[in-house]
Amino acid sequence: MAEFKLGRLRFVWKNEWASGTTYYQDDVVAFGGKIYICVIGHVGSADFFTDLDIVPPKWNLVSDGQTWKGDWLPQTRYVYDDIVRYGGRLYICQTIHTSAEDSTTGLEADISNWQIFAEGLDWKGNWTPSFDYKVNDFVKYGGSSYVCTNAHIAAATVDLGLEDDSDKWELFNQGFDYKGQWSASVRYKLNDVVKFGSTTYIATAYHTSGASFQGDIANWTKFVEGVQYENEWSYSREYQAGDIVTYGGNQYIATTNHSGLKPGVAAGDITNVTVADPAVVTSANHQLLNGEQVTITNVVGMTELNGQTYYVGNVTDNTYALYADSALSTTVDSSAYNAYTSGGVWDKALPTDWNLLSEGLKFLGDWGDDSSSIYYRVGEVVRLGAYTYKAVKDHVNKQPPNTDYWTRLNAGINWRGEWLDDQEYFLGDTIRYGDNSYICVKGHISEGDDFSTETKTQPGGGAQNSRPDLDTSGTYWNIIAVGTEQSVLTTTGDLVYYSANGPARLPIGVNGQILSVGSNGLPEWATLGSADDVYYVAEYGTDAPAPEYGKSIDRPWKTIRYACQQVELGAKAKNAARLLELNRRFIQREIVEWTDNQITNNTSPFTSSFEYNSAKCERDMGLLIDAFIWDLKHGGNARSRAAALKYVNEPGQFYILGQEAETVASINYGLTVIEAVLKQQAPDVNYQVLNGDNSTAVVEQYFESALGNQADVEYESSISGAGATVIGYSGASGGGGSESGYGGY
Repeated sequence: MAEFKLGRLRFVWKNEWASGTTYYQDDVVAFGGKIYICVIGHVGSADFFTDLDIVPPKWNLVSDGQTWKGDWLPQTRYVYDDIVRYGGRLYICQTIHTSAEDSTTGLEADISNWQIFAEGLDWKGNWTPSFDYKVNDFVKYGGSSYVCTNAHIAAATVDLGLEDDSDKWELFNQGFDYKGQWSASVRYKLNDVVKFGSTTYIATAYHTSGASFQGDIANWTKFVEGVQYENEWSYSREYQAGDIVTYGGNQYIATTNHSGLKPGVAAGDITNVTVADPAVVTSANHQLLNGEQVTITNVVGMTELNGQTYYVGNVTDNTYALYADSALSTTVDSSAYNAYTSGGVWDKALPTDWNLLSEGLKFLGDWGDDSSSIYYRVGEVVRLGAYTYKAVKDHVNKQPPNTDYWTRLNAGINWRGEWLDDQEYFLGDTIRYGDNSYICVKGHISEGDDFSTETKTQPGGGAQNSRPDLDTSGTYWNIIAVGTEQSVLTTTGDLVYYSANGPARLPIGVNGQILSVGSNGLPEWATLGSADDVYYVAEYGTDAPAPEYGKSIDRPWKTIRYACQQVELGAKAKNAARLLELNRRFIQREIVEWTDNQITNNTSPFTSSFEYNSAKCERDMGLLIDAFIWDLKHGGNARSRAAALKYVNEPGQFYILGQEAETVASINYGLTVIEAVLKQQAPDVNYQVLNGDNSTAVVEQYFESALGNQADVEYESSISGAGATVIGYSGASGGGGSESGYGGY
């Protein structure tokens, strides 16, 4: 066994080995990560391994190890166990060599001289075009990260992207990259997330976006549905599913991506569509003029209700553009939106592009009466008078309280002050008349007793008897506060009674009348002991006109001569006869003007081509009225019958001019006017005013309140002749004819 004497061992540390240096035995150096001890003194050669790899070696290995060289570099000498970083890996040198001349060639040119020492990843940030990527380089691209599996130079442009070298990358971690609002002409990557409308979408393919999102929809899938408020609905705006709009008083949420489709149009509801952008669509799937789709097959035309025929391409009130694949000679009846021809079908079901999100109200202020510009939508609220109304259907200016378009939200009271003539009053308006206050229960144009009201909606006067004290039936006003009951009295002898509308005035009657209760349950003046065709004469009597005298035993005439004169002149129904005498000219003019209006408007039985002699008609109507008045005053129907027979020229020939239906219609309307005159009410329409200026002065209707309502006057009216019922009142349907010098037509 060898004997060591420790005191004689000496090691000298010489640091890193260097060529040309004199080394002695026991000198210690470091070279390539290892520690060596000199065993034979020498001068270092140019290459360490020249002194190591000889026999006998001049160096012995003391301690093994590696040398960290950092990043691999070109044109560098590497020796055993040198460790370098290249890409995301560490390599250890296995062969002494000098590395490649440039970085483009890279370590892979000497890969046989190296061995993988450790695997790792080299974070390179976002993928960059034209970059030299190494194995295990780690990049972010879109919302995901990738690891390079094959060294390469990246694609030259952003549009080519990482996907151009997808075989050289491996997905490391899949994620999402939020890009904000979708934009055109942007390069989108897999899993990019964008916002479009109220919804977010995730990219399913690499692509560069086009001009519209809808054009690229195949590259996206819905990621998260949301909602987005878009204010008032607009026809021209593009909406996405989830968009919320206000339309009228309601809010709607879009269920599809679309534009130009009005909210509130339910499936099958064709009548609620507004024409917005007229255009004829010639395709298999036809569409409404505002863009909503409807399928029409084999439809070649359509016939409107008025008989007008429309052919292919014509646009009708139904707001459809039609397309045909068969002969134009066929027409289709679309009156029920269920047209068909040759087995074709018009499918009226519409897609639902909006869902009602919430019902609400939108207050617009006072209702306007400009029908040319105001368009009301469902849920919009207006105030009219003291009431507020909510629109239940889209429409143009239908005045509340029209229940087809409005529902009442609440009733209130609107103080209008003193009652005025020729004013428009609405429900809930309250006024003062005399000492009393009243509330309006029916909208109307007010009318006092001068019948002067003229408005575009109420020609020829306002609502008759609408002045509070005259409205005894409570049609227009109900009393809300009673003042002094006697305030309704105006004339000496007037009485006050309580009507449906509060205290009412009963005007003083005529001499000799007594107070009684009428058929309406209200007090009225009547003549005591009066009987038809019975007259009284006595020495204590007075020769004065009936019905004040001669009609009752307590108020007889004085002489038989006067009685005979009165009976000869006509002593019956004198009040009714007076109203007709005073309004004879008014009735004549209204009949003629009504006839002209029917002709102008092509109203059956009249046509726009109908011709007649208006002057002759007016004359004949006056003669009929005269006959009627005579029979009212004398009893019987002799004059009325004689007037009717004037329409017969020869036995068996009735209405010789062939204008039977028109004549009957005009006389029947004359009966309507006569009834209004006897009731002391204006007809529903004043046709003299409605027809406008025709160079004939408007004849006013005459009223005499003291005469009262004469509508219940008795008259033998059922007069038949020549197979038709002729002129009469209170049951007669009217008649008439022409020719024989008497007929006006």
